[in-house]
Formats: sequence, C-alpha cells, structure tokens
Amino acid sequence: MLLLIQPLQALADGKVFAPEAFRETINIPDQRALICWSNGTERLVIETRFRGEGSNFAWVVPVPSQPVIEAASSGLFPTLGYLFQPELVHK
Repeated sequence: MLLLIQPLQALADGKVFAPEAFRETINIPDQRALICWSNGTERLVIETRFRGEGSNFAWVVPVPSQPVIEAASSGLFPTLGYLFQPELVHK
C-alpha cells in the first residue's frame, strides 16, 4: 500500500535520438549538471558529451514546463570544480 502512495523515483534525465537508425547506439560517457533554486526559479545547467555514429542528434530532456534555454559559460564547471575541491591538509 505504501508503494502506491509514495512518488516514484525517476532514474533518467533524458534520451538522445538520432534522425536515422544506426546499428550502434548513442551513449553519454560523461555528464555534469548544476541545479540551482533562487527567487522561485529553478535553473538547470547540463554539460554532456555524446558518443556514437553520426553528428546530428536530438536530446530530449523532460522538464515540468516550457524552459528558457540560454548558453552558459564554458568555464562554469571547471570553476565549480576548483572552488569545491577538497582541502588537502598535510601534517
């Protein structure tokens, strides 16, 4: 009974589709994401690499409403990696 009233967990963040059928599937070997809430607005920044045959892909990402799509700085994730790297303390 508890399983019916609890929300189900989504285990995917999108799917990549090619315009033509290829024998080899398209996979995503690397992906980084940042989710930020401010002033009632959720911002999602995703950096993804694709591997597969062809060069024309459509990436479908399910979102709750019509998104506003903007380019982010290419230095965003390297900067976040630097700012949040663990502090090494040598004794």
